[in-house]
Amino acid sequence: MNAMVQWMQPGSKKWHLIYYILTRKCETLLLQCWTDHRQFLDKRNFVVKPKVRTNNVELPKWIHVNKLKLPSVNSNFVTEINNLSCDRSWNSFKERVYEVFSNILGFVVKKHQYRFGDNDDNIGLNLEEKRKAFNMLNSDFSTNRTADAHFKAVKVTLQRKQRMMQENWWSDRCDEIQEASNANHSKRFYSLLKKVDGPTSSTVAPLCKKDGT
Repeated sequence: MNAMVQWMQPGSKKWHLIYYILTRKCETLLLQCWTDHRQFLDKRNFVVKPKVRTNNVELPKWIHVNKLKLPSVNSNFVTEINNLSCDRSWNSFKERVYEVFSNILGFVVKKHQYRFGDNDDNIGLNLEEKRKAFNMLNSDFSTNRTADAHFKAVKVTLQRKQRMMQENWWSDRCDEIQEASNANHSKRFYSLLKKVDGPTSSTVAPLCKKDGT
């Protein structure tokens, strides 16, 4: 299918939009386009593949390139890159460079400030206690009926502690924002709001010139 033309049907004198198709020469010997008889019939099967949802796909992380501004990190990075050893394939070179970047510079941490970031240790201890109670419930449920009650009690305690952490975290953030507002410190006020609400994502749609550049 390489072109598009219009064709008038001889009987009804109506124009139709048709396409050129690639055919074998032996099939066009008895073809008569000026009449409705002995026309060439083209049958096509269109297969529409459903969209595949990618689950559990590890996306590449952003390298923390701002660390290169530090003299010590910059010198260490230059030394590792100069001493880089790999074969002549592009995949090997790419993997080795990415490994050096990730080991020295690390990855960018999301700047969104959240309550779990300030209480990781406490949350980890609470979740570990809940995990032990859950394992005990799975192993001793048929023999020890108190394991079920213990697991429910630990789960209720964990939920209560989590809600208290959440309430205290938001209370502290509100106090900081209110202090900045009372002091008419606009820069700090909007900075705190941005930390709580998270950075806004922006997209760029460049326009091309007539010459395509």
